[in-house]
Amino acid sequence: MEIISKEVTESTNDDIAELARKGYPHLTTVVAQYQTRGRGRRGNNWEAKKGNHLLFSTLIRPSVEPKFWSRIPQIAGMEMIQTVEDLYHQEEGIKMKWPNDLYYFNRKWSGILVESKPGIESFATLGMGVNCLGSPDDYPDELRKSVTTLQEIYRTNDIDPRQILKGFLTRIKLNLSDSLTDFDRVVEFSKRRDFLYGRTVTVEEESAKVAGTASGIGPNGELIIVKPCGERRLIFGGTVSEIDSIR
Repeated sequence: MEIISKEVTESTNDDIAELARKGYPHLTTVVAQYQTRGRGRRGNNWEAKKGNHLLFSTLIRPSVEPKFWSRIPQIAGMEMIQTVEDLYHQEEGIKMKWPNDLYYFNRKWSGILVESKPGIESFATLGMGVNCLGSPDDYPDELRKSVTTLQEIYRTNDIDPRQILKGFLTRIKLNLSDSLTDFDRVVEFSKRRDFLYGRTVTVEEESAKVAGTASGIGPNGELIIVKPCGERRLIFGGTVSEIDSIR
């Protein structure tokens, strides 16, 4: 696994896409101290203080059909949680929030952005931002109540972004192919760590809003919503805009 380190870049996802088109192999990774145009889903900016965070993207050349690639964000979330808990200790407050965030109770500590290029090029970029060091006070006022860091969660200054990256890539190398074709272990893990499960939510799809009870994830990483009338809806893409209450 080649790891390319940069002090500053516009976007590690863009860097990986460029390397992919040049023929770089599966699991090539770009890690940066700072991104000037880092982004989340739907073009949202990724806020990160220089040096406090793990910001990286990994080139994924899946060995399975593109229809299974929608599973990648959930797999990545599970593997990042297990990496962190292997290094430090288990925290039941750490949850997966569909479709692409990791939370500690009601505060976000990691985001995932997968951008896929099926077809002739056939690759995906797996981008992640992990809030490692510092505190919510390092963030803009509007974010301070909704973010946290691993340093805050584990109450230690010994959080090492390099160890986290190494552990995560090792787990992805060992487990990604199996998890893409056998998603059951991810679904089972999510049942124990689902931030939304059992809560009334509103999800904004491209052209509509769907409200109901979040009832886990399906076999391809989709969110299962049960509407008040009992109808079961599968949400393959969207943004959770409202949640009934914060635990």
